Amino acid sequence: MAIVPRGDAPADGPQEIGRALEDLSIVGRNDPLEGGASIDIASPIAVYRLGMREIDAGFPRGLTDAAMVGWRYLMLGAGGAGVSFADVSEAQGSPKLTSIARNSNAEALLEATRIAEAAVAELEGECEVRVLEIPVARMSAIWIVLPEAKFVPFIDGAHGEPAKLKIFDGPAFFSELKLRL
Repeated sequence: MAIVPRGDAPADGPQEIGRALEDLSIVGRNDPLEGGASIDIASPIAVYRLGMREIDAGFPRGLTDAAMVGWRYLMLGAGGAGVSFADVSEAQGSPKLTSIARNSNAEALLEATRIAEAAVAELEGECEVRVLEIPVARMSAIWIVLPEAKFVPFIDGAHGEPAKLKIFDGPAFFSELKLRL
């Protein structure tokens, strides 16, 4: 199965990220992400947020009420050196950079997308991946949008990170979230 990007991301998202990187002086002479052409900005991933109400609604109802809040762009340095991600939201039709992360969370997001790709490789058809932010549970996950949804947490704020980079089906994922409340 092929993972396909959504077609409704802001067309100017990568340019907004590039301007912000220049303005913030994040790219520089000794930076592995230096130079616009040497940064590979992957297709954007839609970001959704779950709150207490959606978690309490359970699976699958809670997912239908998840709110789309923006787009996440993975950025890879030349030759795979350096991994970052940038979040972009749309306000009045214009993309706005809301955050940049260049840390272990970015590396974990990249690994979670690889795990998601492997999980659907043998299936037929196409699917979408989304980022699911669950602040109240201190967790973020890749959401593999299938008839039987799957989740790969990449940020796990629980002590010891017991769920990080494991694959969960929908009911198990929501059970894990409820344990954290």
